[in-house]
Parts: sequence; structure tokens; C-alpha cells
Amino acid sequence: MPQELRRRVGSTTGTPDCWLFPSTGCIVGDMATFSDDSLNSGVQEIKRGIDVTLENECFASCAILIYSAIDLMAYLGMPEKQLDVTGKDFQEWADRYIHFPCKEQLSGVDLWAARCGMMHNYGPRSRLVREGKARNIVYADHQIPEIRFNPSIATDVVIVSVRAMRDALFHAIDRYLVDLFYESEKARVAETRLDWVIKVIELRKDET
Repeated sequence: MPQELRRRVGSTTGTPDCWLFPSTGCIVGDMATFSDDSLNSGVQEIKRGIDVTLENECFASCAILIYSAIDLMAYLGMPEKQLDVTGKDFQEWADRYIHFPCKEQLSGVDLWAARCGMMHNYGPRSRLVREGKARNIVYADHQIPEIRFNPSIATDVVIVSVRAMRDALFHAIDRYLVDLFYESEKARVAETRLDWVIKVIELRKDET
């Protein structure tokens, strides 16, 4: 299963005329097994949306989609009886899987604070930032090192390349899904949650 999943997560699909709607788990057209195609469709939709915003230099929108993707990954791995993803879930997932190819890193709390600011007021200053519990993330297009933090200038500001965030997220998703679906019980729970993930499904003409 891990090798098969790794191959499918990395695959690409065409761009058919399609509708967006929450899957009900039914098989449409020439879809194969629900778990593989539902997963592949959902993940590729997330990655494609992020790449479209990045290619068009919509960096704030790209950051929002990145944070939404982290929310989803944390949601898939929640305990079965838990209904809603929490900040703790988000932060733990980010601390474990989001890594940049440089010495400086963003903590789970940094990313959660940035997520709350961007999601709720389209800005960086969330409550955690205002309270001094997280750094204020400033977004750059491309830079080396990918994260810059100089406490001699400002202890509450960190600059990160949005393109590096994209790469870190995509690597994290691929690693996480292999880990998640390696354990049969976690895979079962994740598959039930994929029922309600928005995805692209091609419809035949006689179904429109």
C-alpha cells in the first residue's frame, strides 16, 4: 500500500470539463477504487490550486490555500470520534511534517498564528502574534535562505519564501499520506473523511 499510494499521490491528471461537489463515495465514469481516486483527486486539486495562485503571483491567496491544506491533513489524521480539527492538531502536524532546507524553521505555532490571521482578517496579526506567543510571518517571493530571522533587528518578525512554503507543504503531504495509509485503522478513518472533501469529478454527458 505505501508504494502504491506514493505513486498515485505523485501522479497527474488531465483537466476535464467538471463539476465541484462533495463526493458521496459513488463511482463515476471510469474511476477505480474509491480510496485511491478520491485521495488522488483531492490532493491534486489542492496542489493545483496552490500552483495556480503562485504562478499568477497571488501570494496571499497562495498562503491561505497552504494553511487550508495543513488543516485538511490534520483533519484526516484526527481520532475517529473527534469531529473538528483544532489548533493543537494543526500545530502538531506542522511541527512534524513541515520542514525547510535551511537552518531556520517555522514552528507549528508560527504557522497556526499566521493561518488564523490570514483566514480571519487577511493579515498577519492574529491574537497569538499580538500576545507575543508567535512570530509575525512576512511573505517573500523567492529568497535564499528560504527563511530569514534576525533577532538583533526584530524578535517578532520572520520572513519566508512563499515558494519554499509550497515545496515544504507538497513534500510534507506526500510523506504524511504514506505514513497515514500505512496503518489500516487510520486509513479507514481517513477514507470516511475523504467523502466530504471537495474534489473534481468528470461527469459523462448523459449525467449532466
